[in-house]
Parts: sequence; structure tokens; C-alpha cells
Amino acid sequence: MPTGKLGLLSASIFRSLICFAFIALSADAQTTAPNEWTWMGGSSTEPAQGSGYAGVYGLSGSLPGSRSGASSWTDREGNLWLFGGNGFDSKGVEGYLNDLWEFQPSIDEWAWIGGSDTVPAANGGQPGVYGKLGTPAVGNVPGSRSGASSWTDGNGKLWLFGPLGI
Repeated sequence: MPTGKLGLLSASIFRSLICFAFIALSADAQTTAPNEWTWMGGSSTEPAQGSGYAGVYGLSGSLPGSRSGASSWTDREGNLWLFGGNGFDSKGVEGYLNDLWEFQPSIDEWAWIGGSDTVPAANGGQPGVYGKLGTPAVGNVPGSRSGASSWTDGNGKLWLFGPLGI
């Protein structure tokens, strides 16, 4: 887990994926018909009923697990960020997640930035470490949650609000 990025995220920066079926609506009207969808990658099969795809956490080949209710946003460089949701951890255990991911379209690669790679069986999610109110710290991390609202302000800072979670 890169601590430099985690420190930035703790200070201010923290799509819903279902079965890794990444689909993009074409914005290039000159080469494709309007409203034409393109499968960009990931599995073309659905997991068994009541299950999902486990996340792959690590330094290379990382890929977030199946999930719903994740918060997402894009940064100034056009990278996609994904936080939490209800989904599947590295062991295929379902629960509330507090993992943070970055997708860089320029290199077509996901990176696990921080948060936990597992969901504790006892409570279905990871508790947060919030530190001192208004003070950024490398060790701060939001608790597991699903359905949170997120937005970025004019300075590029991420704001994450509520709701369900640990």
C-alpha cells in the first residue's frame, strides 16, 4: 500500500462495478453511432447466484471485487477513483468494504491505494480510523460503507458523506 498516496487521500482525496463488466458509452460520434456501447474488458460471465468476484489486492495485477453502492469520482487527470460499497474482498467474503482504488485509463490499469483487503466476519465491515477532527493523518481511513455520496470541490478535494457502514 503506497503511503504517499494514502497520506494525500487521508488529507482530502478518498463505478459501481458489477462483475467487472466495464462498458463505455461512446463519445466519439464521428466513428460510432450515437448511444453505441462498447465492452472494454473484464468478465463476460456472471458469477453463481448469490456470489461475486473476489478482489485482487496487491502491487501488480490488482482488480477491485464485484460490488454495488460504491462511491466514485474522477480526478483532474481523468483517473477514476472507487471507494467502498457492498461487495467481495480478497477472499470472496461479502460485506461492506473500505478499500480505495484508482483506475488510470491512460495505462488501462487498476491500483489498490488503501483500506482493507478483507471484511471481518464478526461485523461485516472495517471500522474507520478518524483521528483528530479537521486534522489530516496518514493513518486515517474511513470505515466500511455502501451508498455514500461523494463530490470534489473547486480545489480538487474529495468530500465523502454517510451513510450505511461501520
